[in-house]
Amino acid sequence: MRKRISLFLSSVMLGSILCVSYVPSVSAAGPGGTIWTQDFSKSDEFDSLDLNKWDTSFWYDISGVFAFNSNNVAVSGGNVNLSAKKENYNGKSYTSAVLKSKFQVGGDSYTEIKAKMINKNANVTAALWLSDQPAQWSNPNIEIDIMESLDPDGAPQRVESTLHTWPVSPDFHFVAGNKKYNAPAPLDNDFHVYGLERRDGKLRFYLDGVKYWEYTASVIKEFATQPRNVIFSIEGHAGNPVDAYLPSDFQIDYVRVYSSTTVENPGFESDGGQNPTGWLESGDIGASYAVRHVGGTHKGNYKLEHAANEPFVVNTYQKKIGLENGLYTMKAWVAKSSTTNYNSCKMYVKDYGDIERSTNVNGTGWNQIVISNINVTNGQIEYGFVTDYKGGTGDWAVFDDVEFYKQ
Repeated sequence: MRKRISLFLSSVMLGSILCVSYVPSVSAAGPGGTIWTQDFSKSDEFDSLDLNKWDTSFWYDISGVFAFNSNNVAVSGGNVNLSAKKENYNGKSYTSAVLKSKFQVGGDSYTEIKAKMINKNANVTAALWLSDQPAQWSNPNIEIDIMESLDPDGAPQRVESTLHTWPVSPDFHFVAGNKKYNAPAPLDNDFHVYGLERRDGKLRFYLDGVKYWEYTASVIKEFATQPRNVIFSIEGHAGNPVDAYLPSDFQIDYVRVYSSTTVENPGFESDGGQNPTGWLESGDIGASYAVRHVGGTHKGNYKLEHAANEPFVVNTYQKKIGLENGLYTMKAWVAKSSTTNYNSCKMYVKDYGDIERSTNVNGTGWNQIVISNINVTNGQIEYGFVTDYKGGTGDWAVFDDVEFYKQ
């Protein structure tokens, strides 16, 4: 939300902007295309102001004609309210407020915020954004403006979303992308649901379940991955407020953060045969394939199978980068023939900043195996299934419905 002279880099250089398209309404589990798990440590229904999650202080304290005042943040009726007021404070004639999360949200995430914009007649900018105080160690210091009401009285129905970088040394501000989208009605009429999905190298912006912008982070990849704080603020970007409509509140009903399992094609349903979509293979790859077996899978029509009559060692796996550091869990439904013809058959995780961990595949009926408390410290991981088979006839090991998500 900081304002200074900026250089606008075109979407041709830094990403691609797609036309507005309609998707199924955002559900309690986030948008489609992956499996989402709500992170309750980063979600808040605002029944109270949880100071373990939120901070009312900020790295700047003046925005235009406004001075931030922590007294302008209050919880009432299940909402957190940020107020704009006509009053003298810290050398300014108006006060406003900011609320910054103490947690951060990185890639493979969906952030959903239900909010009601401040009264359009007050001519005050309200903002929902992700950022943090710029520091050299965190260059390029990305900022994602999910929603900014820059022309509240002139275009009260406009959703404006912008991508910035704030690199330190050199100290230069870039605008990497911007999208203006007009809602059917002024945004201060009622509460609306604003959503930001950061997954598979893309950012997807939603209003009430409608995807109005998709941006590919092809050059500055940190837009899709860099951990940032969630911020709500009232800013002075619209110029002088209209005193007759003050005080006025910017209301937030909830913020809900979801983590993606990050698993592409988790049920092997995308296609059959060798080299299933989204998965890598090494070793004796002829022994690994997605097989259609209606009624013989855990769910759906396909499963991954490791099988051959001759000895083999095969690995089917995925690699993920740009993960937010922290604890993760991997789960999968598995089964295996009961012979002793295996040297080993296991699910594993490695290259995440600690020792390789694994758990054995056992049982002729579907059962779920789990590796939990995977402490990712380097922003990446490899996970998958490896089978070392001695040789024989009629043996098999099968895998289905894989999950990998932040705890």
